[in-house]
Amino acid sequence: MSYRNRRLMPHPVLSTDGDDYRPECEFSAEVPLSRISDGGRDITITVQYRLKAPTLCELIERGQARYCAVVECPKTYRRSSHIIEGAEDIIMLRRQDYDDRLVLTPYVAAVDAIAAFNPSELHEELQGLLPVDGADLPAGAILAIGPAAEIQLEPPTAVESIIDLAPNSNLQAGQYAVDLSGQRIAINVHPSVWRGVQQVRNRQEQQPILHQALYLHAIDKAIRGLSDGEGKRWAEVIKRKMIDSGIEIDEAEVLLENSETYAQQIFQNPLAGMLAALQQESDDD
Repeated sequence: MSYRNRRLMPHPVLSTDGDDYRPECEFSAEVPLSRISDGGRDITITVQYRLKAPTLCELIERGQARYCAVVECPKTYRRSSHIIEGAEDIIMLRRQDYDDRLVLTPYVAAVDAIAAFNPSELHEELQGLLPVDGADLPAGAILAIGPAAEIQLEPPTAVESIIDLAPNSNLQAGQYAVDLSGQRIAINVHPSVWRGVQQVRNRQEQQPILHQALYLHAIDKAIRGLSDGEGKRWAEVIKRKMIDSGIEIDEAEVLLENSETYAQQIFQNPLAGMLAALQQESDDD
């Protein structure tokens, strides 16, 4: 039987640590998104389960078993367990209880007692060790354990924080170029423009104008290039902001068609902000 945490499970368990089940059966969890809320008080972790074992899937569908997760913090020693709704769910944690590195271990557990448990996916030699009518399992029995997923939390990030303005003497004063090859989005401008932009960046009322003139185009281009930005810091932040804005990360063709609209949604209508800034500047004069 499967061996876990120095304890021998008295019943079959689907696990990478044991061979109770046939090799084609798998169980794991992915954490595609983990972040600290903008207020810094909460942590949200998106969990997606992958289960290939027909008997266990049927038990979950009938409500006799559920996906679960245990989240641990190696630094604060905080540990919490969570029942997952469906194959994908969001776990909410209090930020004050956890450090920036977490470990999530996925489980499938019995909700109620299960009689005559004898999955057809078990190895043949194991089936011969079980009672003829199968094993009777108590409520709470662990049916599957997946590999632990390590989570590195990142603080809430504004889109502006992934954009670098860089002087480039090869460009003319009225030109700029967006470079997506690095971890951050680089906007290259002529040195004279770069100096002027630095002054504008320090004036809060001019920020919407800067967004409309430079940042909006850079984010537009980045959205269209998301498929080529896998693993890059700028791509992860933009995906997060799209989700926060209620935008589905569609296929590449849809991103190309709607990238300009999506960029405006991320910046919360920068044109309106620019007009308001200009009006305020006019009133001040």
